[in-house]
Amino acid sequence: MGVIKRIELIFTLLFGLNLTVLAQQAILNKPVSVSFRGISADSSLSLLQSKIGVDLTYNARFVSRNKLMNADFDSIPLSIVLDSIFGNPLLSYKIIDRQLVVVPQAQMTPETDSTYTCLRFTGQIIDDENRKPLPYSSVSILHKSLGVISNHDGFFVFQLPDNYKNDTLVISHLGYYEKKIPVTDLQTFQHIELHEKIVSLPEILIRNTSALGLVKKALSNISPNYITSPFTLRAFYREIVKKNKKYMSYTEALIDIYKRPLRPSLYKDQVKVLKQRKFTDIERRDTVIFKLKGGLDAVLQLDVIRNRPDFMLWGGLHNYVYSIQDITLLAGHLVYVISFYPRSDMVLPAFDGEMYIDAVSLAMVQIQFHYGRKSLKMMKVRYVLKSNSHVHAFPVSVRYLVSYKSFNGKYYIHHILGDIGFRVKKKQHWLRSGYEVSFEMMSTDINNLHPARFAAAETVKTKKIFSDFIPGYDFAYWKDANVMVPEPDINKVLQGLKREDLKIDKK
Repeated sequence: MGVIKRIELIFTLLFGLNLTVLAQQAILNKPVSVSFRGISADSSLSLLQSKIGVDLTYNARFVSRNKLMNADFDSIPLSIVLDSIFGNPLLSYKIIDRQLVVVPQAQMTPETDSTYTCLRFTGQIIDDENRKPLPYSSVSILHKSLGVISNHDGFFVFQLPDNYKNDTLVISHLGYYEKKIPVTDLQTFQHIELHEKIVSLPEILIRNTSALGLVKKALSNISPNYITSPFTLRAFYREIVKKNKKYMSYTEALIDIYKRPLRPSLYKDQVKVLKQRKFTDIERRDTVIFKLKGGLDAVLQLDVIRNRPDFMLWGGLHNYVYSIQDITLLAGHLVYVISFYPRSDMVLPAFDGEMYIDAVSLAMVQIQFHYGRKSLKMMKVRYVLKSNSHVHAFPVSVRYLVSYKSFNGKYYIHHILGDIGFRVKKKQHWLRSGYEVSFEMMSTDINNLHPARFAAAETVKTKKIFSDFIPGYDFAYWKDANVMVPEPDINKVLQGLKREDLKIDKK
């Protein structure tokens, strides 16, 4: 019997995003040109102060007396120069009455191990009239950060610590009224029906502005609308590769994400993996293997408030056409639905999509975008990193969804979904195979009071192939984890494992 050679296709997620980072305040983003030659950190700060014309206020213990600065900065944002001098990622910079004040972030206090009872609820979110499932609905606790997202078929699993038993569950979906249910009234499994909201234009005060004007106001209101200081997220992450709608690999993990401040910074976002597991079903006749490189890095890049694509950059707005398509309801708030598309073929590759902007706060709460057909033709060689001369692979669809959630009046990244479709054709073969590669992140909790960067040894390299270094997993660990429910038909392809092992939410 001949040996079957397998062809490995590795693709990366090259979004075409411009990774310009938004400044927290204009002064921190101000370009500075300054040189330090063998002088102390204190002297460096004095020289910097004379350059920027703003008084610096800081505690002497924040700088090392033995540290001598030797550096040249040419039009570098002020916050990055400060990062270089202080060398401490746990410091924040605040502008108070023309003074730049350096303040420490509170340190995380170790949590003591405690045993608590976990309440488990499952259900399906559906339309109350046509009974159709409502995918990617939000399920959360009122005025708390804990929450999950329903899957494509509206199913969800929610694990609640026992001390939440007197709280209220909030369920919401785009275009529907919110529903609030006391936790004490929840059943082990139930269908939750939402009623569609029909919004008439006179129902709210229509702002005297154009769609482009709304986008500009939303960009101007980023600082007051979003968490600007560092914070950490607990999140669920998964990657899926399907061939002709059949699962080939499924990788999932519970992760912690450290988010850098919303300003230029030397310090990058970090990811720490807590628990993970994977499944592969690559048969002998599967001669083409797809691998996703940089899925975790994509999740970090797709926080589009921090890493803005060209359709959200001041300098790129003129390349797009924006128009108000609708006014609808999202998480109980009225939102403008603003579509956008490239003004001409001269700016390709570019995205088409929709922004959902809160009608009151003007916060961008959800952004959906994808490459159009003409852009996809230009992206054929940018997604596949490694292939074989006998195989031709090209993307046929590239779509992203990014959602933000409000916590204590400020928004933070909550849900990211990326879906890329490929066609693969072997030379001298008529048939083409269809591959779908997707990745998804859902935050389940947030800590913005005591954020702390992770030790380097705890972090993972986000640009690597995540599924390649996934070890075994602890079944018991997953029983109390808040995760997105896999699509139901995955159970059909996991027949090689025990049924109880497949239910990561099983008690």
